[in-house]
Amino acid sequence: MSTTLIIAIAVVIALAAAAIVTQRERRYGASLREAARALGLDYQPKGPPLGDIAFMNHVATRWRRRAVRHSIRGTYDGNELWFFEYGEIRSTGRSHHVHPVSVAAFPIERANAVPGFHLRPEHLADRILHRLGRAEIDFAHRPEFSRAYVVRGDSEDAIRRLFTDELVGVLLQDRRWMLDVENGWLVARRGRRRVRPGDFGVFLREAARLRGLILAA
Repeated sequence: MSTTLIIAIAVVIALAAAAIVTQRERRYGASLREAARALGLDYQPKGPPLGDIAFMNHVATRWRRRAVRHSIRGTYDGNELWFFEYGEIRSTGRSHHVHPVSVAAFPIERANAVPGFHLRPEHLADRILHRLGRAEIDFAHRPEFSRAYVVRGDSEDAIRRLFTDELVGVLLQDRRWMLDVENGWLVARRGRRRVRPGDFGVFLREAARLRGLILAA
């Protein structure tokens, strides 16, 4: 088989794969649009560049100049909501893959009363780094929660007070949550993954519940 033929076959395969991905993305957007409309929310296929969103400064991704996708805004459960998706680039050896990550963000009117913090599931690397001296907030009185999550922030005592028995209980029911309070917004992600349209309403309901528990603390 000639080199030219091999290259031609590779190009055809690449174009076919790209077409499949594009079609799949269109179907996802259409399904998400319908899920948003069912809740009275406005759907737009694109939003501003990720780097222009002040409360996403904590996200380290090379996609910061690219627009967020599947931007959904409106009032949910009596509060302003902004749902969107950004791309997180993950490397495996020489290859790089873009993984979509869904976000639900809520403005916090009492921004001055809610200290900034970052919460995410704990992994083995976190335990090693903690033993090497990396700072994180200790929850010695909640050992199960302390093993499940890493919490960081400057106002340790104020942050600890946010994590009531009820909030901790909800977080332990699904240990994939990632929460960030930054620049007057609460940002919720359930793992580094995309929310399926069929789970959209449940995701918003659970994220809104977390917001309410944090503000009630």
